[in-house]
Amino acid sequence: VRATARTLRTYRNKHGIKTISELINRYAPPSDNNPNNANYANHISQRSGFGIDEEINLNDPKVLIKILRPLFEFENGRKEADKISHDEIVMGVRMAF
Repeated sequence: VRATARTLRTYRNKHGIKTISELINRYAPPSDNNPNNANYANHISQRSGFGIDEEINLNDPKVLIKILRPLFEFENGRKEADKISHDEIVMGVRMAF
């Protein structure tokens, strides 16, 4: 959790990533044979409550907490993502700062 939160913060700080769409295109670039980026972005948008092209601050712990659960769900499936508690996500995000 901490490593992913740090990675997302780096995307904001070094690459200017400000939207879910930009985030997914960086995190899972189409050039790496990731054909489901639209589905990925939609999943994170729907589950986090942020619009796909809404400006978000990846340096805000509250934003990261909302984004990490759906990111883990899409990457690993809901069953595996559910093994990570909300408290563990919060702790991992805190450790990333």
